[in-house]
Amino acid sequence: MRWCLLTMILAADLPAQTASRETTTYTYDLNGRRMPASTTQSTLGPGGGTAVERVRTVNGVVAPLESSTERVIAQEPGRKIVERVVLKFDQEGRPAGAERHIIEDVAGADGSVTTRVSIEDRDLNGRYMPRERSTTRSLPSGGTIRAETVIERPDLNGGYEVAEKRTTVTTGDDNNREREVSIYRRGMNGGFSEAARERVTTKVEDGRVVTTAVEYNAAATGKMEFAGQRISRREKQADGSEVEVIDVYGVTATAHYSGGAAGPRLREQQIIERKPADNSNVTETFRVRRPQTDSEKLGPAMLISEKVCTGACR
Repeated sequence: MRWCLLTMILAADLPAQTASRETTTYTYDLNGRRMPASTTQSTLGPGGGTAVERVRTVNGVVAPLESSTERVIAQEPGRKIVERVVLKFDQEGRPAGAERHIIEDVAGADGSVTTRVSIEDRDLNGRYMPRERSTTRSLPSGGTIRAETVIERPDLNGGYEVAEKRTTVTTGDDNNREREVSIYRRGMNGGFSEAARERVTTKVEDGRVVTTAVEYNAAATGKMEFAGQRISRREKQADGSEVEVIDVYGVTATAHYSGGAAGPRLREQQIIERKPADNSNVTETFRVRRPQTDSEKLGPAMLISEKVCTGACR
């Protein structure tokens, strides 16, 4: 999750001018006390960017947890190569490894885009050793975009072996879009079979965005079975804030209650509120409602965390 956060910060289109922001995350204990948990500082510029996440240790010391540096190492019409180096630290702030990502985007004359990603881990001698590489080719055709991804990992012979394939089909427009992702993994016999599937639909109406994501996993029978569902409803408010309500469903309810009919069960409801402040600052609160111990009725909303972003936050 932490790497994903830094990736989202750095993977955005690089701005024409340098922009910086700082996000502090606060958590709340059972007594409602607000405590600083982590801080992420990021800077983006025309040639790349950096991001550093720091956390408060059990001893009360603020120490680095992960840092990421990104730079453009080659760019020409239709082609761009970016290097991203991620440094990791343990809970006491001591170095705990590093990885390097090389991302190459190539635009084809037919409208296709090919993205190649190589991931390497740094060993004890400071050398970067290959961990994984992937190639994704996406091609638009009418109102459909089809993307094929091949993921390879090192084999015992010093080469690469295909471990996973993905097919992503996106249809529709900005107001009514559907995306389906199918993941195929290699089996014991060397063949590939579908292991997971996700279907995401997004509809926009009168400023309200409703996104439904349904996940399926392969059962022992080989058929795809329901694994989970998230329904998000996001809407702008009159005061400029944004409220997002997410219903999270699973195959069973929480451990507190397992009675009732079989089928998708509401595990929790997440409530995210984003409020703009002065200049470009933003405050985001995260609350959760969970089923009560003796029924599936949702209990009161509990304040879990709060993020305060200052700087170039919008």
